[in-house]
Amino acid sequence: MKYFITGGSGLIGRHLVPLLQGRGHEVLSFDVSPGWNFMGVLGDVMELTLLLEELRDFEPDKVIHLAAQSGVEAARDNPLPSIYVNVMGTVNVLEACRQLGIKDVVTASSNHVYGEQVTNEYVWEVNEDSPLNHRDLYSATKVAGDVLTQSYAECYGMNAVAVRNTNTFGPADPHADHIVPATIHALLNDGLMTLREGRAAKSYLYVEDCADAYAFIADNAARFKGQGVNVVGSDPVRPDLLVGSLYRIAGKSVPEEAWIIGPNPNMETAEDMSAQKLSNAGWMPKYPLEMGLRLTWEWFKEEHEKRERADAEAQPVRG
Repeated sequence: MKYFITGGSGLIGRHLVPLLQGRGHEVLSFDVSPGWNFMGVLGDVMELTLLLEELRDFEPDKVIHLAAQSGVEAARDNPLPSIYVNVMGTVNVLEACRQLGIKDVVTASSNHVYGEQVTNEYVWEVNEDSPLNHRDLYSATKVAGDVLTQSYAECYGMNAVAVRNTNTFGPADPHADHIVPATIHALLNDGLMTLREGRAAKSYLYVEDCADAYAFIADNAARFKGQGVNVVGSDPVRPDLLVGSLYRIAGKSVPEEAWIIGPNPNMETAEDMSAQKLSNAGWMPKYPLEMGLRLTWEWFKEEHEKRERADAEAQPVRG
């Protein structure tokens, strides 16, 4: 089987590419940056002509579109580039596949699309049929890409699926402002962790599980045609409790000054996403939250120690 991955050097892509290769598949990564351990071709999803050329040459069986502006605050601060990449980048991938007759296309949506769910009474758990209510800039771009993916499935008969994975973390996470890597960096550098205002409990998903879910959904694209699919990891956990878990894994007690409360301009709400659709199809996460956090901590700690040794060796000898 041949897989074409956009955004292959991002957090999910850098785990998905080797996972698929390890299963004997041929994989081509298409990304604007060589990134970490990049294996593929350089290219921008905004360049439809180049995208068509690479897809035509590679002739993939399946396309998984991960390339995006993935920062909530970055999208808020720079709306136009975020809209272009997250919306038109998704359109370009879908349109290129339509033109070339590639039917199985999986696009990365987000848990952020749901937002607050209120009807006659407060609704805690949300499933894939719940309204896509969140309206911060990042979420709006993801809602657009999600609905366009469903539209291409309906209009053109493509097995197009939008994946709504929850908060993903793991080794080599480049998102330094996300709660897990930010806490680990604070622990390794004796700094403070800044929590955004509020205590919104959310699910957290280890990246190996997230990559495996994308592969599973791509392999079952015909089953999920024209749908959004939730990928859920842990039960919802408050951010202060998540930070506390990382302190314990690092062998440190949690002092009162371990974090400070910062503003949250995006007004994030608590979330409890249903995992029933994917569970019914036969997929379940393999990594409990504590195990994923421990593996992530160990990876960052080892990388930190490598840098410290390299810095020490680079210091001039004084005599």
